Amino acid sequence: MSILVTGGAFQGKTTYIRQNLLGTNNKNIVDGNIWDPARDPEPSTVDHLESFIRNRLEIGESKEEILQTLLFVARKNPDIIWEIREIGCGIVPMDPMERKWRESTGRIGCELAKEAGQVYRVCSGIGVRIKG
Repeated sequence: MSILVTGGAFQGKTTYIRQNLLGTNNKNIVDGNIWDPARDPEPSTVDHLESFIRNRLEIGESKEEILQTLLFVARKNPDIIWEIREIGCGIVPMDPMERKWRESTGRIGCELAKEAGQVYRVCSGIGVRIKG
């Protein structure tokens, strides 16, 4: 089953993944900012999933379409590790697109956490398993 790793910006999520979760499957870590699931449907890890979500929203995809794409990838590649930044805390943005991105990222993260076999929260480089 998939693994979801979450936490704030610059908290050491990627380093935690590399050191504790990937093992020898370190070959195909993709950056969500440039990842295209149609070209690379089986990465070991998708880093910066929040950037992938933003990019897809900006081209007009709905939160549901984005989630379906990610669930399809996870079913094809059940050992995938999703890394997603927690962006839901703090001040609610005034810009409508920023609010949409924030809400979509949070809700998609919740759905991926439900599907995941394990969920970790990383803070100051320390990962705490919160599911599985």
